[in-house]
Amino acid sequence: MKNKIGVLGCFGTIGRHTVEKLLSNGFSVIGAQRRKSDMFDGFENFRYCKVDVSDTEELNEFCKKCDVVINCISPAYIYGSLVAKSAARANSVYIDGVDFILKDKTLPENGVYIMAAGYVPGLSEFIPKAIIKNEFDKAERLVIYQGGTELCSEAAFADIVLSANDSGYSDCVYSKSKIVPFHISIRNKMKIPDFPCEALIKAFLSHEMVSLAEKTGLSDLYWFNAYQDMFFVNLLLRAMRCSIGYEKNEAAEKIRECMRKSVKGISDGEPYTIIGMEIQGVRDGKTKRIHGCLYLKNSSRICGYVLAQTAMDILESGVNPGVYYAYEIIENDYLDKLIYELETDEYLIIEEIPEDKSILLKIPFINK
Repeated sequence: MKNKIGVLGCFGTIGRHTVEKLLSNGFSVIGAQRRKSDMFDGFENFRYCKVDVSDTEELNEFCKKCDVVINCISPAYIYGSLVAKSAARANSVYIDGVDFILKDKTLPENGVYIMAAGYVPGLSEFIPKAIIKNEFDKAERLVIYQGGTELCSEAAFADIVLSANDSGYSDCVYSKSKIVPFHISIRNKMKIPDFPCEALIKAFLSHEMVSLAEKTGLSDLYWFNAYQDMFFVNLLLRAMRCSIGYEKNEAAEKIRECMRKSVKGISDGEPYTIIGMEIQGVRDGKTKRIHGCLYLKNSSRICGYVLAQTAMDILESGVNPGVYYAYEIIENDYLDKLIYELETDEYLIIEEIPEDKSILLKIPFINK
């Protein structure tokens, strides 16, 4: 194998961090974007290639040069399948940070497609998977919550809105090994571990979370989106309304415009984002509880690093044709390596807690 890794969107918010990690680990990177930057001119193992993803010939020629194609182009909801199919035709592994290609039933069967290789989704599944493997003989229940004040990019926000109906099940949880409705009032604030203030929470069950529950043997999995206030909830609702009736490209621009207008002038403290969790299970015949928390100031950087790690691990281990989630590909030892990729004031906590510190026992609507 040539072990050349292609990164589409190599100079972008996430792509540049992907390239940075790959280059520092000695991989040959072909970076693709419509316009060149001097960002990686000092690296001998970096080569720039002009590519417009809407130009099929340019895209196909780029994919033919690569063993792995990492897609950092947004909106992925519009371009993901296009790039995935081109990678498959070139016998290249396709990787992206989201999961939109899951709904595409026309992908070539000979391809290798790895999705959800970012922060959320991505680390949100990898961290509990790794903890379960390291700490439990049998895991039983997982509560996981994610939120903060960090704003994603306009393109990423467009992806979230455009895929809202396809990415999972709103107001649902995984209980007793089934997907069931789970309604709580989003206007009632509550104290959540790891968050600096009370938060509004809303249940959501993604397809990758269902996969995680099934593959790790969990009987119960609760995911909650946590919001500091109603601003983020209302922004999402406004964006969904303003995009109704438009084709995908037009809708994406309407959503970006909605975000620009809504967040103009917002600067309330330093942004942060958190993934917190508690896992309950059995080890050596005894009940055990593990609390975990990843606190970040910049999730785009970590998204890029996870994409790079996925590519590095797939080149090391290989995989048969098919569609995979990144948490199934990334090796467990990345949990230890992740600590060294965090910046000052960021942290990863994994600790055993006693019964009286359990959030599983303290949240009434979980234990009904």
